[in-house]
Amino acid sequence: MKLIHKKTNKMTSKKIIFLNLTILMVIFLINPININAQGGYAGPNKTILKDSSVMIGSGGCTNCCYQWTPSTGLSDPKIANPIANPTTTTTYSLKVIGANFSSTDVSQMTLTVEDGINDITVISKQCCWKKGDPITSDQFTIVTDPAGLEGTVTISPTSVPSNIFLGFPTADPTASLPVTFTGRGPNNSTKTNIVNISCIDEDITSAFQFGMGQFKPEEIVEFVDKIINNVKIGLCSATGGPSANVQFATGKLCCPSAGCIKDLYSYTGSYNYDFGIQCDYPFYGVPYIASLNLRIMASVGAALSLGNIKTTCAGADVCYSIGVTGSLGGGLSGTVLGGKVLDASLMLIGTITPDPLEYCMPSGQTKFLGNICAKADVVGTVTLLGFITKSVSASVINQRCWK
Repeated sequence: MKLIHKKTNKMTSKKIIFLNLTILMVIFLINPININAQGGYAGPNKTILKDSSVMIGSGGCTNCCYQWTPSTGLSDPKIANPIANPTTTTTYSLKVIGANFSSTDVSQMTLTVEDGINDITVISKQCCWKKGDPITSDQFTIVTDPAGLEGTVTISPTSVPSNIFLGFPTADPTASLPVTFTGRGPNNSTKTNIVNISCIDEDITSAFQFGMGQFKPEEIVEFVDKIINNVKIGLCSATGGPSANVQFATGKLCCPSAGCIKDLYSYTGSYNYDFGIQCDYPFYGVPYIASLNLRIMASVGAALSLGNIKTTCAGADVCYSIGVTGSLGGGLSGTVLGGKVLDASLMLIGTITPDPLEYCMPSGQTKFLGNICAKADVVGTVTLLGFITKSVSASVINQRCWK
């Protein structure tokens, strides 16, 4: 019985060994070993400077095992992405075994170790920078000799400073900024290349402003007097006239995607024309000394405005706004010595203002809400000795609008 038992154990062991070999052959036939001379899990070839390090490997897979050979200069030869800092150029081989021995991958990469950078060539990809813009390596084409060390080159400064621009009174919005590219040369020397870039401060503008005050042409007074039955000149007078407040500004724009540096033009201002009639009818007073008058006034005004027009890299949309205002009022006024000593008035004035019509070019957008607004105010002025003036104003009916 014992002999038979031993023979059975020997036959069973042979069957188990044969079965395992069969399983391994099936696994090999179904999942052969992939051999990649370069690339694969080992990743691309890389170049580093002596005494520096870099991560190698292109990534891993789930539940896989890794083995890098040789292990010289590696932080851990059994992980997918070790840190490598060999002292000499080394070709690393990586074997990756899939989960449950499902696959095997072998690949290689070469890590070249250089003593230093011999030369740095820099070409700008961008034509201009604005104040405060970052300065980064992706804005330039950087080529090193030997190749592959571009990532070790540092840049200074890393942004466009504001103190390179000349402000008032020269107001120069352009400046040239030297950018230094530095790398480590042979024997720990320093290799540099300096490139000048064009910078723009869009906040610096050369502006000028002009205005036109109101005036009262006598021909308008005479024309108005004829309309109101040739009343005696002096009872009625024309008020208002044109006025303007305009500001232009010029500067520069940084537009890398639209022709690079462009001229900046901005405009803010309005042109107004107000015309009114004011009549004083004396009903009590002392001739040549003082008088108390009934004052009646009516006016109409028009305004043409162009607000905040400014060119951009994409162009400019110029918007025009046209509005009309009408006023009618009456009250009392008084003068002493023809107003040379005292001129005072207190009037109730009603004002009607429709919404302005706005039109923009070249977009063609039109804006008109169609509202009409009205209000009433008490307005008074006191003038002493012809130059000391005090004004008062109080709202009687707050502005109300109807569509």
